[in-house]
Amino acid sequence: MRFYGLDGQLLTDYTFTAADPYGNEKTFTNEHPALAAGSYTFTLTSGLNGASGVMTVAEDGSVTVADETLTTLRVPQGVAWMAQPVLRSVNGGDAAENRYPMEQNGTVALVPDAVGTTGGLYLYGVPGADLESKTYQWNGSKVTLCAMYTDVNGKKVDKSRSWESTHQALADVLTAGTQGADLRLEARADMDGYTMYQAWELTLERTPTLYGLSVMAGGVDQKLDFSGTTTEYACVVTTESVVLRPARNSSYTVTVNGGQLDGDGTYTLPLAEDSDTTATIAVTMPESGRTTTYTLTVTRKAAVPLTVKHDDDVTVRIFNAAGAEIGVDADGTYPLTPGDSSYTYIATKNEYYHAKGIFAAPKEGDTSLTITAVTPETDDYLTSLIAQAQAAAEDYCRTQFPDPAPEPVRLAVLLMVGFYYENRDIPDMTTYKAMRMAFDSLLYPYRDLEKMF
Repeated sequence: MRFYGLDGQLLTDYTFTAADPYGNEKTFTNEHPALAAGSYTFTLTSGLNGASGVMTVAEDGSVTVADETLTTLRVPQGVAWMAQPVLRSVNGGDAAENRYPMEQNGTVALVPDAVGTTGGLYLYGVPGADLESKTYQWNGSKVTLCAMYTDVNGKKVDKSRSWESTHQALADVLTAGTQGADLRLEARADMDGYTMYQAWELTLERTPTLYGLSVMAGGVDQKLDFSGTTTEYACVVTTESVVLRPARNSSYTVTVNGGQLDGDGTYTLPLAEDSDTTATIAVTMPESGRTTTYTLTVTRKAAVPLTVKHDDDVTVRIFNAAGAEIGVDADGTYPLTPGDSSYTYIATKNEYYHAKGIFAAPKEGDTSLTITAVTPETDDYLTSLIAQAQAAAEDYCRTQFPDPAPEPVRLAVLLMVGFYYENRDIPDMTTYKAMRMAFDSLLYPYRDLEKMF
């Protein structure tokens, strides 16, 4: 028996292994195999191309596979069944996007340490140039893509996959952290009674990421909407400096513009007035020396002082569009950033009564801004709400309650009052349904069943 590639070339560098039913195995490297008569499970490998199956050797030395006499075994050498695969971070979308970087001719994939057992690792199988488009056949035989790996529980996985699909998750390949993994892909076809395959071997190497990045300006968190796999950020502040606090694996080293963090894990970044300042944050994994770099661009603008007019018995808090609270300066004004989208104030009276308003941010060139906060409604409006809620409770139970009412009834009334007070402008149906379920549950034991039917 002789060994060939599908290109018709004789194999000169190969390994042939045959195992009998008793587990006895013989291996032949670059030599003609000499086997006694009997049945064998065989594998033939030449680089990343191979073949496997079951053969029978007769007394006269002839070989049959699937009841057919064969004088040659072939592997898919010299043809392209598979091209460099793609590993992606998201499910769906354009296959050209959200790819993990590859190194060493596509044999090493760089996967962030945040990727765990589910999600974040999707295979896009790329067929080779010699497969028929869409049918994925070679010379009339279907070629199937398979993924092989040992999962995080130690289980061997060998599962068929679809070609050119953006929806194939590789589950349980990795756990979040620094541990990598090996992944083997095979393009397989059953031909001449045995299986031929062409493989692509991938090492999944981890890259370090930050778990979070806090940016404080004058004690106000800038709320970056941080994701460890997004590496570029920007914010606008009015302070002379910002305090950065990168959150990371304790074994990683982090520098900001080449400097070390302070003992409390922070870094103070001074800002030039009316200009951009860039912070280059490098996080390094000691085991591999891999480094991921994040870039934060901080724009400092001159603050526009906000004066809020309000009644003496009202307190006011100011929030930017990201939900960060703006602290009040010593002179009683609030430093706002010109050009922001909008701001929100919340006025509070008697601790439990609130009014909210939205106002436009100052424009470029403004030197000051003044608004008037609405005083929260208390007695009249709440009295009306309480009366409506009491009526709703008595209608639900078909009874009138004494004064004072049972505590669960009182709580049900307060729940309804609180909902309508907080949602007077924009009804929130999700919150309403939750409130209504609690309202009904509290009142359920007090229903007058005789009046209900």
